[in-house]
Amino acid sequence: MNLPDVLSAAEVGRILAGVDQSTALGRRDYAILLLAARYGLRPCDIRQLALDDIDWRAGRIDLRQLKTGRPLSLPLMPDVAIALSEYIRNGRPVSSHRTVFLRHRAPFEPFAPENNLIANMRGALQRAGLAGRTGRRGMYLFRHTLATRLLAGGRPLKIIADVLGHASTDTTYGYTRVDLAGLRTVAISEEEVSR
Repeated sequence: MNLPDVLSAAEVGRILAGVDQSTALGRRDYAILLLAARYGLRPCDIRQLALDDIDWRAGRIDLRQLKTGRPLSLPLMPDVAIALSEYIRNGRPVSSHRTVFLRHRAPFEPFAPENNLIANMRGALQRAGLAGRTGRRGMYLFRHTLATRLLAGGRPLKIIADVLGHASTDTTYGYTRVDLAGLRTVAISEEEVSR
């Protein structure tokens, strides 16, 4: 059973592989998509990520979430570190702005506050051949996918809440989807329980 708000690992791979990283714009979009896929970051937190939020030596990203105002500390995964470094060194326009991601048309400024990065995700889905999929098609698709994958991997809801930056597991529960058909294949029968 394929859940509409959850991508398979192969689909995530196709989305990321479909980005042309040989261009500055491609390096930017790849880093944005990777942050969403690996950490489930909200578009607003990706948009406001500052150069000072990345602690290269300690291997962490420390940011204050825009929606909740709560601090969030994440390990700087190797592939994310490489993608961010490639964009910052070989793609990011010269600018006095401290946000990592900038528009690539003059004036080279941070994304507008109302930009939820939907154009980046739609383009990525199109290149991956997933534009006609049902369900979510914005950056939150990665957030739901990550939550569901962590739950399926046996991670406690509290850990998933921490990764997503939720104050309550009640909020996190809404991000997870349960594959009932899949669960039925591993369910224990009444007979097995009574033995």
